[in-house]
Amino acid sequence: MNLERTSVMEKIIVVDLSKKVIEEQAYEYSQNSDYGRGLALELLKKHTKPGCGKLDEGNALVFSTGILTGNQIPCATRALVMTKGEGKNGLLVSNFTGDVPQKLASLHIAAIVIKGKAADKNAVLYLDKDKICFLDIPELKELNVSQKVETIRERFGKDSAIWGTGKAAEMMLPIATYFVTYPEGTPRFSCPRNGFGDVAGSKGLSAIIVKESNYFGASCVNPKALQQSGKKLAKMIVQDEICGGALPGLGSITLLHLLKDKKELPAIEKKQEIKLEQKSD
Repeated sequence: MNLERTSVMEKIIVVDLSKKVIEEQAYEYSQNSDYGRGLALELLKKHTKPGCGKLDEGNALVFSTGILTGNQIPCATRALVMTKGEGKNGLLVSNFTGDVPQKLASLHIAAIVIKGKAADKNAVLYLDKDKICFLDIPELKELNVSQKVETIRERFGKDSAIWGTGKAAEMMLPIATYFVTYPEGTPRFSCPRNGFGDVAGSKGLSAIIVKESNYFGASCVNPKALQQSGKKLAKMIVQDEICGGALPGLGSITLLHLLKDKKELPAIEKKQEIKLEQKSD
């Protein structure tokens, strides 16, 4: 069964913050095309100047969605951001989830390249099905992350997805990460531990706003077959000793330490169904 996307023309968005120029490039995805991490690496090599430093204007920041993101497959909700590290540190790669990846994939955007530096240090990129443009929202510069999320969602709707930076990134602190929103509810956003917000901060990138109601709009050869396979995969995940038991029961950090030390995984008690008896008055 063929589960790959159709050979359609998707988009690569190249954003030059210095020149305030947005270029939309067609990208044909097929069986032999780069995607996800591979595509991000190729774009980083193409758009990063040789020998530049991590926080230099010549360094690029590349976003790309996962190969199955935007389809009805369990755990297919991720994207990554990639950039060049300082000196011999090589690549810096951070995975993130939330509502941005699926909405980007549903807009048929395979990748976004951010290069240059914004003069006002408050660049906001907006994407929907009709347009891709810069927005001028000067008030964001004075807000913390919670206030920034609230302000953007008040203006563009509670279903707007946001990738953005906070005060630590603006100050280009080494500890800086980034935030990404979740669909309406709790939590409203998360900040990945392995983010490199200082690079986005050096470019003056404040936020990327994605306005799209569809979470499952990515192209697919056979959506029904993919959905059925997704249900089978979900069952396998739940029944797996690690994915369905140890990981949710112990957490990723504890699990990694146990596997690294080659220790046996403790038995995880299965949740028992609790039946409540109704009492009559």
